[in-house]
Amino acid sequence: MRPTAPSRRLNAPGFTLLELVFVMAIIALVMGMSAFSLAEFEQNRSIDAARADLTFLVRQARQVASDTGETVWIVFEKNRFGLLDSRGPGAISWSQGADIAVRLRRVGERKWQQPELFFWEFTPRQLGEPLAVRLTGLQGADLGLEFSPLSGESQLLDPAKLR
Repeated sequence: MRPTAPSRRLNAPGFTLLELVFVMAIIALVMGMSAFSLAEFEQNRSIDAARADLTFLVRQARQVASDTGETVWIVFEKNRFGLLDSRGPGAISWSQGADIAVRLRRVGERKWQQPELFFWEFTPRQLGEPLAVRLTGLQGADLGLEFSPLSGESQLLDPAKLR
């Protein structure tokens, strides 16, 4: 009897090239979806941080005006806002909102306006005019806040009112 060549085993361990390509495609798809979700999460985090900053500034402006008896302002520009007191321009403490766009809507207005420079005034006797503020992220995240003239507290606007 002659020795025969080793025969192929049908149940050999390992993966075929097709199986490996398929698994790599699934991994790439999952990673792509994760990156998109991460970018969206980061965008929402910056909008939420801007909302918290603005709500804090409104409370601070009301408190400073009441405590000192002086007028203070929240100053809005295209992509940031800050608190200004009677000491002049050096007294502004700006938010860190370079990745958001700020738009305002005053009482009676129907359209959102992008402020070049807008001063929201808080006096010791008056809380400030009612104002709606819209914060939009670079990736499209959108949040609207309406501030009460009586309490200065914010309330989220219905997304349908943002258009």
